[in-house]
Amino acid sequence: MNMKTKSIYTIPSDWRIFFLKYISQILIGLSCALLLFSCEELLDVEPPRNQVVSEKVFASDETAEATAKGLYADMLSQAAFGGTHVSLLALTGLSSDELFYAPGDEPTMMQFEENTLMADNPLVLNLWSSMYQSIYSANLLIERLQTASQVTSETKKQLRGEALFIRAFSHFYLVNLFGDIPVFTTPDYRENSTASRTEISVVYFQIEEDLLEAQDLLDNTYPHGDRVRPNKATATALLARVYLYMEEWEKAENQASIVIDDTNYGLVDFNSITLSNNKEAIWQLHSSSLVANSATNEGYYFNLPSGYNALREEFLNEFEPNDIRKDEWIRLDVSSFLAPYKYKVSAPGANRSEYSTVFRLAEQYLIRAEARAHQNKLGDAIADVDVIRQRAGLALIADSNPGIGQQDLLDVILQERRLELFTEWGHRWLDLKRTGRATTVLSVLKSGFTKEDELYPIPQEELNNSPNLNDQNPGY
Repeated sequence: MNMKTKSIYTIPSDWRIFFLKYISQILIGLSCALLLFSCEELLDVEPPRNQVVSEKVFASDETAEATAKGLYADMLSQAAFGGTHVSLLALTGLSSDELFYAPGDEPTMMQFEENTLMADNPLVLNLWSSMYQSIYSANLLIERLQTASQVTSETKKQLRGEALFIRAFSHFYLVNLFGDIPVFTTPDYRENSTASRTEISVVYFQIEEDLLEAQDLLDNTYPHGDRVRPNKATATALLARVYLYMEEWEKAENQASIVIDDTNYGLVDFNSITLSNNKEAIWQLHSSSLVANSATNEGYYFNLPSGYNALREEFLNEFEPNDIRKDEWIRLDVSSFLAPYKYKVSAPGANRSEYSTVFRLAEQYLIRAEARAHQNKLGDAIADVDVIRQRAGLALIADSNPGIGQQDLLDVILQERRLELFTEWGHRWLDLKRTGRATTVLSVLKSGFTKEDELYPIPQEELNNSPNLNDQNPGY
């Protein structure tokens, strides 16, 4: 490989687009860091604890809400959740069978694609650190709300629910990428710096507890209308996913049903799933500081001239004939690579507004279908998966194969998840792992893939700084 031609940290050549899109986001990120007293090194630096400043931040409902909004803007600027070519969705796409790194000249990226990760890979550290930064910010918000005497009880309830959701959301991705991880429920750096890794089942228990409380605290409506801050349905959607991963089939079905039955949500046409505040969206990320109708990070980076992370050509063969998703969601980019095209806007000035879409209703139908199939409720499961297939213009299972067996139906559902949710928030990588198919599927595609490759390494820097993290994941 030629390692001299490109760095993943190079600013795009069209600096004007870069400036318009990101300078305000960077400023927001900096202000959020000041508001939340974010520590640069999660485990090593004590955050400032100036009570006077704290009282100013939480002097009213408005200032408390501004702090919460800053948390989401900060997530957009972070490595894990930012939607760039080095974000969670892109790196897990490389680890699975969705994407390849088109330039082929950056070792840190190729390690994901070839499943040869090293513990000192800086992108692994970025994932880990940025997720824990979100947890730290959420914990700090929870702590400061407890003594915020000038914030109304209703606002405290809403913001605590949002913080608990963000904490659960971040722990969910950490445990699925890294296995046993430290669980942080306080912003106290002393306590966190001595934390050891927690077993996966215990991590899930904390996630469940956080989401159940968030579900109780949050309202059905979205604060100020935009679907960019979590509401009750957002917590319910993640809880449905968590129960699916925990193989609590009845609970997963029940939680998904709550969202599906909510008339605030419904499927939209394929060109609309990333539009701001569309009816299918359950939760989106957006910084109000961005230039109007500018590109999301997903739209921008999947359409760069260099190609960056492109779809594998063999992915096209997975679609059935006449599947509308193949035509609407995939395009040739300017370098003639296959690019995901769920996000249509790649530069400022487009006549549409898109937000980074984290949860949408289609996933809930597929969660409920899988949960029902595992309970042998095959007719109900078929009905759910057919909702997704009908929108895609495909023959309905109820018509073409009504007597399908349980395992064959589960295979159909997993395939529908692959085609419906590709390049969205790591679904394919996590689906392969949780269903026990990763080694079987990926060892054919990637020489030397083994079970040990299913977990990312604990960043070596974290192991060096925090001896209580104990042993590295097997294989690293």
